[in-house]
Amino acid sequence: MNHLGKLSTEIKLILYQNRYELLTTNKLQYCNLLLQTSRLLNMKGHNSLFYNTAFILFCLVLLSCSGPTIHYLGESYGPSASVEVYYNAKEVKKEYKVMGRMTNDKFMEYDIELIKKKMIEKAKLVGADAVIFYDLSAEEIERVGDGISVKAQLIKYL
Repeated sequence: MNHLGKLSTEIKLILYQNRYELLTTNKLQYCNLLLQTSRLLNMKGHNSLFYNTAFILFCLVLLSCSGPTIHYLGESYGPSASVEVYYNAKEVKKEYKVMGRMTNDKFMEYDIELIKKKMIEKAKLVGADAVIFYDLSAEEIERVGDGISVKAQLIKYL
């Protein structure tokens, strides 16, 4: 087994052993596609350190540039132009209904402001009138750092 194949196997084992199932399907598909491409290059004799290093760097860039994945469960309406932001449900003065809840993945360490921005974008996309951020927690993830979890409710005014 070449170094790259061995490394990718070790990475997969680490991911599964530490229960990092929160990788999205798309990220896993990209990694598998890149792994297959790397194996194809190695079969054709392109077995140099350059290709292996380039592959690893490309995987890291791909995973880090994608930003946090936002998970949403709830109703969807037409996109909203703007979304109000609250941190306490008591601050909302209008009547509303909760249309859904969302959270983010905790696989990698992301900036809290980036998570907030992505959640607001998702809220606009599903047609929310406002977002109520109600929970923030940090969980130590071995070999990665702190995994920040943000939870929010999306609301629609009546």
